[in-house]
Amino acid sequence: MARIAMDEKNAPELRARMYKELALLAYPRLKAVEITPKHGSGDFTLEELLSSYRRVSAA
Repeated sequence: MARIAMDEKNAPELRARMYKELALLAYPRLKAVEITPKHGSGDFTLEELLSSYRRVSAA
């Protein structure tokens, strides 16, 4: 795939598609994570944000 992407003899569309596929292998997409505040007001405390971040980062 990398050879096809780097070969200037190939069509630019093909090369772009190969670079796109290579980028997905190098940098996988992240999953969306919903975080809700515990106290229900819609605002987060700093402690809630940090604990949520640590929980998501550890997974």
